[in-house]
Amino acid sequence: MPGSDTAMRAVTVGSAQQFLAQTEQLRGEEPLLTNLIGTVAASVAAGRRYDTCFWWVVRDDADRVVGCACRTTPYPLVLSPMPPAAAAALAEQVALIDPAVPGVTGPGSVVDGLLAGLGPSRPHRVQLREFVKTLQAYVPPPPVPGRARLATRDQIDELIEWFEQFQHDAGLAARDPRPTVVTQVENQALTWWEVDGRPVALAGHAPVVDGIGRIGPVFTLAAHRRHGYGAAVTGAVVAALLPRCTTVLLFTDASNSTSNGVYERLGFVTVAEFVEVALE
Repeated sequence: MPGSDTAMRAVTVGSAQQFLAQTEQLRGEEPLLTNLIGTVAASVAAGRRYDTCFWWVVRDDADRVVGCACRTTPYPLVLSPMPPAAAAALAEQVALIDPAVPGVTGPGSVVDGLLAGLGPSRPHRVQLREFVKTLQAYVPPPPVPGRARLATRDQIDELIEWFEQFQHDAGLAARDPRPTVVTQVENQALTWWEVDGRPVALAGHAPVVDGIGRIGPVFTLAAHRRHGYGAAVTGAVVAALLPRCTTVLLFTDASNSTSNGVYERLGFVTVAEFVEVALE
């Protein structure tokens, strides 16, 4: 990666629009591993509101952008690929400007570099390891009873309950899902799988950025698991994204062999790993 042996400086950018413009080349070079950052920035640029947003760009001594990061409260800091020196420079500035950062997520080596830069004053624990998977050749799932249907505004309260149950079952930090639910419903980005008119599974997707559609969350009610509904609703979202994307992407818990098996049978292949760390 350019700039790995040069001096680095990390600076904050004033808006999501400026951040997207300044990181365009880097995101083009690392489209998969910057997709989460890109979709967060794109949603803010389109009007999604958070209490606080931090947009970071790391440049080398030739003024080239060699790394970027973002944080929207209350979520963790999200890191792009970057050289170790860039992660160290970013850590120094994050400690000064965002000392309450609750966690970090990104490629494992970059997370390690940032944690080393933060030093022993911020003890940490690994909260989640994820596989980054892309669709190579789509294999439609076996047919199961039911049908796919887009979620609607009159179902927002029910969707919020599902998102809260998803957070609980996945062992994720409990956060208010209403803003995410409302945004995804408005973007027609949440799909139910219904059997006899009742929802049994749910899948969504982020905004398409740089030709990449990222699926998530995917959740099946506990009473309806192991019937193929999760694969069916994921397949419905894949079918909706394929005409609009060059790549379909998803993140999956590395420890969940069941969901990983489902995605692999659909044609997803692991291309990288992310780690999420909670800072004490």
